[in-house]
Amino acid sequence: MVQSAWALGTVLGPLIGGLCTQHSTWRWVFYINFPFCGFGFVVVPLVVRLRMKRTSLREKLLRVDWVGSILFITSTTSFLIAISWAGVEFAWNSFQTLVPLILGVIGVVLTILWERWGAKKPFLRQSLFYTTSAVAAYVCAIAQGLLVSISEEHF
Repeated sequence: MVQSAWALGTVLGPLIGGLCTQHSTWRWVFYINFPFCGFGFVVVPLVVRLRMKRTSLREKLLRVDWVGSILFITSTTSFLIAISWAGVEFAWNSFQTLVPLILGVIGVVLTILWERWGAKKPFLRQSLFYTTSAVAAYVCAIAQGLLVSISEEHF
């Protein structure tokens, strides 16, 4: 279901956006979302019921896995910078591409290790990776991203 929504959005998004910008102005790409946002603002508070226990701001800040979050954000940013620079800004074998790529991979490994054994309340729960269907969805999402980026290079 998730991959179907992604595939549908990947195909229909540019088509609808292209039609809007070709037959009117680019602003309609944003205006078309207003009815969906309005529907969400009305329906979500009526349907979603969250029971949160009252805690102080200090307790909430102490609950956050700051080390894991910083490791994850910096390493994935470094990895994505390397991937976006590779073959465009710099060659794949240049140090400008390899250093952020290697640091990103090392950072992701350190994040996984920290989340597994170091964090008291990890933000990436291990249960996210227990089911085969979840892992298959992650692999399909990666494959779809690779296929879209490869197809964009050829057109």
